[in-house]
Parts: sequence; C-alpha cells; structure tokens
Amino acid sequence: MKSKHLSFLEHKTNSYIGAVGIDYFEHKYFYLSSKIGYMKRGGKDKIILMDAQGNTLGHKKIGESWNFLDINTTLRFRCPSNNYDIYLGIGPFVNLLIGNEKFMYNNITDNVNKLHFGICPEIGVNYYITDKIMLGVNIAYSYNLSAFSTIENRNLYNNSINMSFAIGYRLF
Repeated sequence: MKSKHLSFLEHKTNSYIGAVGIDYFEHKYFYLSSKIGYMKRGGKDKIILMDAQGNTLGHKKIGESWNFLDINTTLRFRCPSNNYDIYLGIGPFVNLLIGNEKFMYNNITDNVNKLHFGICPEIGVNYYITDKIMLGVNIAYSYNLSAFSTIENRNLYNNSINMSFAIGYRLF
C-alpha cells in the first residue's frame, strides 16, 4: 500500500489464485486471452512496540488482505516454436471486492474501494503436450490505475505480481 507520502503493509503477502479463461481470435502471432477468477490482495508489516518511556518492547507482525473477483483480457503476442509458444501480453483488469472492505492500520480505519482497475503486462510460455492439451506458466504484474483505498485524502495503490500455472484444452 503506497501513496506519494505514505506507505504501509508494504511487505509481500503470498496467496493462491484460481481462474478460468479462454483464448480466442487466434492468429499465428497474436490472440486474445480472457479470464475470470479469485485473487487475494493485501500486505504485511512489522511494527515496533514501545512503552511510555520510549523503550522498545519488541516487534509485532500485522497484515491485511481482501478477496477480489479478478476479470481481465490481454492481447498476447506470441512466438510459436515447435511445441512451445512464448508470449508477451498486455491488457486491462478490473477487481471487484468480495466481502468486507474495512481495514484498520495504526488506529486509522478506512475502506478498500469495492472496484478498482488497472493494466496488466504479462509474459509466459505454453507447452503443447498434444495438439489438444497445453501446460503453461505466466507471470503478470497488476498495476493499479485507480486507487485501492484512500486514507487522510491520500490515494493508496496496491500493485501485485502474480505467477500462475495453466492447464488448457483446445476445443477446436
């Protein structure tokens, strides 16, 4: 969570994502890929505990996370080679909050925006085991263009790096 003058929960949090997608308008060197799925976003921090005299008592780990419905479509440019496709993609994403939007950090209570959007560049490789079955690896960076939340009139952004594994089946 970062803004121009404020950052917190800035240490990464790991979670699982799950999605269903479809590739379409396939041409030799490009195609569209859309997916809808579940994603958890958030962060962690370590805060210092002090007594009234300013002596350090220790550290406490804190974290927040929220569940989202993730929808995106990317235009992928591929380099086909034998049983492999290596690709670069870019496209928009929309995240819709599922569940509670409240969070509290350092006695500041606020809400996460229920809807935010951004751009998602990606890189990946697909390996075709047969002409119908594919295995893939994808790394994507979700860059927020809209604020994830606003605290004290400051927009906060929560960008994420996602690594996913895919199993695909060609219908046609």
